[in-house]
Amino acid sequence: MDKERVILIVDDEEEIRAVLKKLIGKMVEERVVCAATGAEAQKVIRDKKLMLALLDYKLPDKSGMEVLKEIKAVDAEVPVVMLTGYGTIETGIEAIKEGAYDYLLKPVPPEKIHALVRGLVAYRELKDENIALREELGIKHSFGRLIGKSEKIRKIYNLLPDLAQSDSTVLIQGESGTGKELLARAIHHDSPRKDKPFIIADCTILTESLLESELFGHEKGAFTGAIRQKIGRFEQADGGTIFLDEIGDISSVAQMKLLRVLQERKFERVGGEESIGVDVRVIVATNRNLEKRMEEGKFREDLYYRINVFPVFMPPLRERQEDVAMLAREFLERFSRKNGKDIKDFSQEAYRALLDHNWPGNIRELENAVERAVVVAKGNIIKEEDLPARVRARSSGPSSQAVFSLDENEKALIQKALAQHKDNISKAAKELGISRSTLYSKLRKFNL
Repeated sequence: MDKERVILIVDDEEEIRAVLKKLIGKMVEERVVCAATGAEAQKVIRDKKLMLALLDYKLPDKSGMEVLKEIKAVDAEVPVVMLTGYGTIETGIEAIKEGAYDYLLKPVPPEKIHALVRGLVAYRELKDENIALREELGIKHSFGRLIGKSEKIRKIYNLLPDLAQSDSTVLIQGESGTGKELLARAIHHDSPRKDKPFIIADCTILTESLLESELFGHEKGAFTGAIRQKIGRFEQADGGTIFLDEIGDISSVAQMKLLRVLQERKFERVGGEESIGVDVRVIVATNRNLEKRMEEGKFREDLYYRINVFPVFMPPLRERQEDVAMLAREFLERFSRKNGKDIKDFSQEAYRALLDHNWPGNIRELENAVERAVVVAKGNIIKEEDLPARVRARSSGPSSQAVFSLDENEKALIQKALAQHKDNISKAAKELGISRSTLYSKLRKFNL
């Protein structure tokens, strides 16, 4: 049975407990539980799931530092804010070293508590959702780093079993850096061909003559420099899958040969006469508008309909904002291991900068930004200043990709819902028909 989610307030002063409980209870749906001693707090820590703890430094029976350690021993991810009326720099440093999120001197202004609690609850919920979803996907699928929880990416998850079990050609469309190759690998990995080769051919980096040779191979002496026979990518992929990246850029001759391969599963090497048969699954990708290229006479119509059997669109990262934090965490773990660092997480400010950025370079840009931050970070938390300058720079207005009037209407609806429910995030999200994490993301987006 799942433990009840609570926010814990530990303070020996009854008046302070009452004020904090009233203030926090108006904002979040989680039950607020109070404790006057370390012993009372210990029972709550043991029996409940803590979303957040506000903890007095001095208690009648034990120190707040001891309670902090007890909280972290049960769940290291719980944000803990230490409160004290007798603070020194030394005790603050000690609390932070033991895992406290912040250390504040009493009396703390209500608006500071309001902002702090709202942000930390959202932060905690996001991490819980990330962990749950990653576990869920790890059980159900083997999709490598193709991760996310947004509606658009979930639709792709739902398609994947059909894509993997079919032998039909798949056309993956989307901007550069959206993860088209990851999706192709995921399809192959879960297919009956998974134990056979997965071969990639990037159609953008080769000239017309070299591309044909790369795809279909060539015979010795077929052209100047062909000093020996070459086996092409299609032959290398026999029995497995070939991924043709940026198919929209190939020449008319290569298009004709590719069409024949898709129709007959046969081709000739450059300079050769023997027809070679292959058993290969074809997945193609492009960031081009193929229909427009057909209209311009740059892409064969018959080839387009051959490759467009199973079309999939990879959404840009700016349209799946809910996935940014999850992807960033994944990259953080990978690059921390790679660089021999023990970096635990991003600061709240760093998360906010990541969520506010428009990501024109999509997942590839996010990956590079996190790698750079890991390299330059001095502590075990990525701070906002560790991120590239282009990520830290936030637009004061709506994104150029958005429609201004829609953003303004959405912002007004959110403000209205919050006002009606006196800043209760759970009730406002329910009225708007969205999750609390989505509402928190929109609050950050509109600087509310």
